[in-house]
Amino acid sequence: MRREVSLIFTDIVGSTRLWAEHEDVMAGALARHDELVADAINSVGGAVFKHTGDGMAAVFGDARQAIQAASRVQLAIGGEAWDVPGGVRVRVAIHSGAVHERDGDMFGPTVNRSARLLGCCPGGAVMVSEVTAGLLGDELPDGLSLDPIGRVQLRDLAQSELVFALCAEHLAVVDPWTIDEFVSQRPPGWLPPDDSSLVGRDELLQSVITEVMAQDLVTVVGLGGMGKTRVALAAAHAVVEAFADGVWWCDLAAATSGAAVPAVVLSSIAARQLQGSSQLQSVADHLAARHALLILDNCEHVTHAVRELVEAIRRTAPAVTILAISAEPLSLRNEAVVGVLSMATHEAERLFVSRATDVRPDLVWDKRNLAAVREICEQLDGIPLAVELAAARCRSLSPVEIATRLDDRFRLLRGGQATIERHRTLEAAVSWSYAQLDDAERRVFEHLSVFPSGAMLDAIASVAGLDEFEALDLLDGLAVRSMVLVVDTPIGTRYRQLETLRQFAEARLAESRTLESVRDAHLEWAENLACWIGDSLLTVDEPASFRRYVAEIDNFRAAVEHAGSAGRWSQAMRLMSGVMLWAICRPSYEILEWIDDATLLQHGDDPVGVTVAAQIAELALFAGETQRAELLGAALAAHERSNAAVARALAQQMLWVHGDVDRAEEMLSSAVVTQEIDEFLRRFYVMNVANARATMSTDVTGSLLPDPSDGLSLVEERRSGGGRISLAASLAILSFLHVDRAEFSDAMSCASEAEAIARELGALFIVDLANVGRASSLSQVHVTSTEGRSDAVLQLRDFLVEAVAHRNHFLVGNLLGDDVAATLWAIGDTNTAILIRDVAARHYPIQRDPLPSNAGELVGAATLADAARQAASMSLMAAAELAAAALESAAENVD
Repeated sequence: MRREVSLIFTDIVGSTRLWAEHEDVMAGALARHDELVADAINSVGGAVFKHTGDGMAAVFGDARQAIQAASRVQLAIGGEAWDVPGGVRVRVAIHSGAVHERDGDMFGPTVNRSARLLGCCPGGAVMVSEVTAGLLGDELPDGLSLDPIGRVQLRDLAQSELVFALCAEHLAVVDPWTIDEFVSQRPPGWLPPDDSSLVGRDELLQSVITEVMAQDLVTVVGLGGMGKTRVALAAAHAVVEAFADGVWWCDLAAATSGAAVPAVVLSSIAARQLQGSSQLQSVADHLAARHALLILDNCEHVTHAVRELVEAIRRTAPAVTILAISAEPLSLRNEAVVGVLSMATHEAERLFVSRATDVRPDLVWDKRNLAAVREICEQLDGIPLAVELAAARCRSLSPVEIATRLDDRFRLLRGGQATIERHRTLEAAVSWSYAQLDDAERRVFEHLSVFPSGAMLDAIASVAGLDEFEALDLLDGLAVRSMVLVVDTPIGTRYRQLETLRQFAEARLAESRTLESVRDAHLEWAENLACWIGDSLLTVDEPASFRRYVAEIDNFRAAVEHAGSAGRWSQAMRLMSGVMLWAICRPSYEILEWIDDATLLQHGDDPVGVTVAAQIAELALFAGETQRAELLGAALAAHERSNAAVARALAQQMLWVHGDVDRAEEMLSSAVVTQEIDEFLRRFYVMNVANARATMSTDVTGSLLPDPSDGLSLVEERRSGGGRISLAASLAILSFLHVDRAEFSDAMSCASEAEAIARELGALFIVDLANVGRASSLSQVHVTSTEGRSDAVLQLRDFLVEAVAHRNHFLVGNLLGDDVAATLWAIGDTNTAILIRDVAARHYPIQRDPLPSNAGELVGAATLADAARQAASMSLMAAAELAAAALESAAENVD
């Protein structure tokens, strides 16, 4: 039975220590404690439904009763003369919501959240959830009040909770610092640091803050260089606490076209494309239930795509506020537009002095220099970017010297093509700084513009045709002039331009008719880097190449896009062939959108193109796009069966889509292996097939089981020959072979080592693969017994949740169709077990039925029919969400 209630949970603070030190009196103290708590609960019409060791859980018909009971509990405990030295202190938590009642006990998320809330309550206090506080309103019993403490992150729960402390003379005062480990210092999300002060923009900043708090779409508009991004960033930091589900910053500068906008936003908000849904709708669906602020910077070059994105979010996620930063309004309904105009002269002077002092603290601000500052600010029309670039030049010139150089630069830029008329003032500011560069510095500045999200030193040197030391000296000079940003990353220093400067530099390439040739050089660099990445497989360079692949994916995307527009598909194929295995290990599902299937299949006579198409098919299978995988596979099989990548892709489809082990083996045996990596992958896949045969068959026993020595041999080769990622993959598959033989300790050891290596490197597919091995060991060792069952169930839930977060449909299906279904059945949730088994079997018929052979008889025909009906329309990820919730709920009660 399901009903709405209010719950209180209590327990004795430090009871474990009290029992250890004062066992002789604790039994009597506990009995008296139980009597006092029960009397307080019964006195207002509540009912105890569970004893939790040294505490109780009680249910009430309304929140007011629960508040009264909690207050009386603390009054009674505090007024008792205890024999225990130091007395007994109790903590109490109150939460409200729907519960499921069965045999006098309560179950469900409300019960779980109540217990978690109790964990952050200090002794002598009462903590109250936001839901309960809302039910109470102003109707609290006399002498009681609520004090908001802040948002806390409760253990194992995704959503943070706003909590209140119940206040009265007899209750402990809750200081937020006493629960610092639980209090969320800021909501989830990501904002760039606000490192520099905002000078002279107080009114503008307040206008943006006011609109963001009142409207669902606010666009900050103005010419490039007006400081739109800086104002928006300051506003975002000011309102971050007002958005419970976070403030997310998305820089669309990395979107090389409108089509790339959804992919960039998905990455920025840590989301993944949903199966059967477009990237655009996946963004909206991810935000659907959230109260968040989404900031879209640099919208002007992809305005149409941003309009579509905003409209999709407004339809699906009404609690999301969007702050767009663009050169012009989006022209959408109910759009609040805040214009960022030039600074007043006195404001621009303050900005100049502040920035110039940063780069030259000893500069003397006498009347002559201050007069020059006023002249500079007036000539630059108070444009913040122009003012800041001019101030940065104070590193090597005085304000007077700067002022004498401005007129000629402006005169050079007056008039010109109508297409750049709108950017005249910005062009003047940037061109002034650009004019100070020598030819070599200009070359680096311009060539850097073809990297959409920056580059490392070797990349810039390659595209600019320089050696690295030459490029380093030139980049250093550009960085001093604030024309290049220097960013520290885990794999080394990267250099990038502000988008305004990047567009300026790119325009210079276009004007000189060298843009295409520089993009050609960028494509050649990307192709060479991809070849190095491919060659690093099975070597000690694997970790470095994998991290470089992750860092450069925006550049690879741009290079493939240019290759396509220029008709250079052979280069695109060579590039992709170098990175596809890392794309699978990541996994990088956006690559599925880089080339359409028709283009892929046009290269049927090119072995490299065939390999890429096969790898795309395999990646599509893992992403849940099984129909696309099979269509590509069928086309490839028609003309090329001996290609090793084709054989692997077809074997995977035979194995996991059709459950046909014999055909999978046939596909692998048809391949012609000519390279070391192909031989490694052949052995890896052969062991995968052997494991599948063991798990799918009910008759495999004894000597017919796959031999772990094959996997051990592969692991030892990888340890001695290098290749951390290939070692992790080998360890993961070896763990499966140990599971098949019930060697669970060895299986767990291999899987744990694989998971640790893969997680360190960010190879998330292998993390999930290793977790499947760990799940199999846990489910067969702990779930079937009582020892450690609760922890095992929670770990299994964590494995499932992480695979879902990685959008790993293949391994989600593997988990659901085997260990998760078996675990839910073992702990008594038979209905959910049957449902998710049926969903998994519909998507990936990958193993034998994990439930008992008489499961249908045990649950009845009606339950089977209902599960089949629900499974027919349930997505794999929806089933995973249902299963994760069931595992979490069950873990509370299985031990």
